[in-house]
Amino acid sequence: NSEATGKERSVLSRVEKQRTQREKAMSGITVTPTQQEKSAARDLRRETKKEEEKVEAQKGSHLKKGAERVEERSRSSDGKSAGDKQDM
Repeated sequence: NSEATGKERSVLSRVEKQRTQREKAMSGITVTPTQQEKSAARDLRRETKKEEEKVEAQKGSHLKKGAERVEERSRSSDGKSAGDKQDM
């Protein structure tokens, strides 16, 4: 009878694990990436960096990052940023 209890525990443990994985998937929590996914992400970052360096070399200056980039992209043809227009 103790063997049946051990099997039941094993089944319950497996069911609980599957339920937890389902809940995580449904709640937007990501699971740990596989080695293949990590490698793909690493390769993508390398390729992106190469492309950025290529564009910067052609442009002759660095590409703006972060808030500078947002501000630069948000300027309209009259030279005012979205924030400047809202302050009016």
